[in-house]
Amino acid sequence: LQEAAMLTTYCLSKSPSTKVCITGFSWGAAMSSCAASVALLGASEAEGKRIACAPYVGSASPVVMADGLLESSIDWKALSTGKQDCSAEKALYDELNQTQLSMLTAPLNTTKSLGAVHVACTFHDYFIRRRYANDFVQQLRALAPKIEVSWLPGGHIFAMTLRPFLHKRLVEQTVKALEKAE
Repeated sequence: LQEAAMLTTYCLSKSPSTKVCITGFSWGAAMSSCAASVALLGASEAEGKRIACAPYVGSASPVVMADGLLESSIDWKALSTGKQDCSAEKALYDELNQTQLSMLTAPLNTTKSLGAVHVACTFHDYFIRRRYANDFVQQLRALAPKIEVSWLPGGHIFAMTLRPFLHKRLVEQTVKALEKAE
């Protein structure tokens, strides 16, 4: 995350014509969004306009790791203190919810924004439920005045299977938007 942000700001500072698109899939999508946020913090206004972010099926919080498919794989009673209310589950959710992409986007100066953001989400994702995808989209809005959102059919496995085509197309569309933003 830090290395990607540092490399981005270094490239932008050394070459005024360079444009950078940061992308990732699933948890990598979350990390690419964080890297873009950190790079934007270290970039000038003009440099920020040369950064694009193309997260492919991600989320803004690690809480998705304990929800969705993993939810049924965790023995919450074994982790709880013996209470019927599953205090371990609530404690884990509370802890994970404290870490959000918004922690990085909140300190951004409102005059700075990325040149382009295009995010892909899935309609029927069992790993990243729609409420987390919607939250991710809302938090990405802090990085750019206008973002593009593509909703893909299927879920995580669908997105992973078609990733060589759909993820590539997402990056291409984001780079084109970055070029138009000049």
